[in-house]
Amino acid sequence: MPSELKSLWAPAPSTKLSQPCKLSTNRNGDRIAYATNKAIILRNISNPEESYQYNEHTAPTSVAKFSPSGFYVASGDVHGNVRVWDCVGEDKILKNNVAAISGRINDIDWDGDSQRIIAVGEGKERYGHAFTADSGNSVGEIFGHSAIVNSVAMRKQRPLRAATASDDSSVNFFHGVPYRYNTSIRCHDKYVYDVRYAPNDEKFASVGADGKVFLLDGKTGEKILEFNAHKGTIFSLSWSPDSKKLVTSSADRSVKVWNADDGSLIREWSSMKEQQVGNVWASEDLIISVDVKGVLIYLNPTKDDPERFVYGHQRSITSSFLCPDSKSLYTASYDGVALVWDIKTQNGSSVQGVSHSNQVMDMTRLGDKVISVGMDDTLRTVDIKANAFISESVYTTGYQPVGVCAVGDCIVLATVSDIQVLRDLKCVSTAKTIYQPSCMAAHPSKQEFAVGGEDSCVYVHSFEKDELCEIAQLKNHTSPVTSMVYSHDGKYLACGDASGKVVLYDAETRQVITSRWAFHTGRILGMSWNSNSTHLATASLDTNVHVYSVERPMKYVAVKNAHALGATQVHWLSEDEILSTGSDAAIKTWKLSF
Repeated sequence: MPSELKSLWAPAPSTKLSQPCKLSTNRNGDRIAYATNKAIILRNISNPEESYQYNEHTAPTSVAKFSPSGFYVASGDVHGNVRVWDCVGEDKILKNNVAAISGRINDIDWDGDSQRIIAVGEGKERYGHAFTADSGNSVGEIFGHSAIVNSVAMRKQRPLRAATASDDSSVNFFHGVPYRYNTSIRCHDKYVYDVRYAPNDEKFASVGADGKVFLLDGKTGEKILEFNAHKGTIFSLSWSPDSKKLVTSSADRSVKVWNADDGSLIREWSSMKEQQVGNVWASEDLIISVDVKGVLIYLNPTKDDPERFVYGHQRSITSSFLCPDSKSLYTASYDGVALVWDIKTQNGSSVQGVSHSNQVMDMTRLGDKVISVGMDDTLRTVDIKANAFISESVYTTGYQPVGVCAVGDCIVLATVSDIQVLRDLKCVSTAKTIYQPSCMAAHPSKQEFAVGGEDSCVYVHSFEKDELCEIAQLKNHTSPVTSMVYSHDGKYLACGDASGKVVLYDAETRQVITSRWAFHTGRILGMSWNSNSTHLATASLDTNVHVYSVERPMKYVAVKNAHALGATQVHWLSEDEILSTGSDAAIKTWKLSF
């Protein structure tokens, strides 16, 4: 193998405002499963950097549930498909693929034998389907609701039962097998978002938009207890392993632990910054709650403060910057979220302060500051030591920016209409362009930078005494130039275009060294040189990452399908290890073998 996946820095769960997010843990309580973009993530709870990304769904995923045996995962997507696959073996073999309903799968649950599955959601002909995991044969009818079904819970022991929660304010009760409608429990006043059986199957509980918790008998469905739990909508509940307590997560930004016998409050975390939209009781001393921004929050039922926050991107990573000491990585995404990562531990944290409100286009560094530009037409500054955006260091670009780089003590900014030179966030020089810039790169040692154009041309500029001067035009591309980078020694300039072709120039003479690097089949979005300037790594929309050699131009190392939705950027961590980011919101490191 020319390349090997070394580690996956997993994306965060996909969440939406005022919509529940389903989490699941295996029977050992050491792995968590959740849906993100078009993938399913299986993640080690104690060591979140150890994770696996399942990419076989063709539509955005919505839920994943471990089987009680711990050997399989059932995952659903927005097209109504449920895939049952092996989560223990290396090959993750598909056991079954069932078209359960004709819309989004909101929840899935297994019976105690890991043989039967019920999937519910936003179907048109039906809101739920009960089937066998191995053959997909029907084992009952899930009906009786008049609106979207948000959750399903199955009793693991006999007599078999199932309960479903819906937007029609009801909890429906089913007897099995086969599963047949028994009764509709009209206890809630508003939408019902979650229903869960206790591990001992004696009770099940339901929560909803009315902020109430209802406890019901696991065999008959009769109401046992009712209490007001939150001031806002309750999105999720989970039972403790001993079935004596339950935890609820709410839109009022709190997580609470309750006594299941009398409904008394045991523990409360009310200082959360965001809506809490999902939770799972992983083990006796660990609850994991997820907020609306996808942050996994580790809570100990015996302690007042959260123990850990696990961050990740939810949307495509559109820009990144690796600090020269290779200890920290800054990443920013399509939704404007900026994170900083410790390369050694792979722990991420949020960059504090007011970030961009839209897609971040490019990032660079000037001194002890990281500079970023976004589609909100602003340039913002991050203080590296404080790990925070500097609120007073915001520059309005006037036009949509496409790239930024540092030249000497200045920031050079390219927008769709002009080139601007800033010193201390004040414009000292500007030049209108007759072409539309698309990317840019700065020479490492000279007052020189290059700008790529949508007209398939590369424009080289010098900057002397606060004056811009165009010194060369390189017309060797047939497609818009989309990415460019100078080598660390300043000897080479590599330019990639929308067709997947890379042209390597001599940065001094501006002559073409090679134009034969044309092995990508999609737009090149990112490029990076190794420290010795002997190899160039490229990231492309075709999902692949390639590594080219200057000495042997026709030899290259291909990292196939590096990112399922397209690779966006690549960086060198060492001479045989690279890091890539992608539209799947994941960060991956690769071991190369030349």
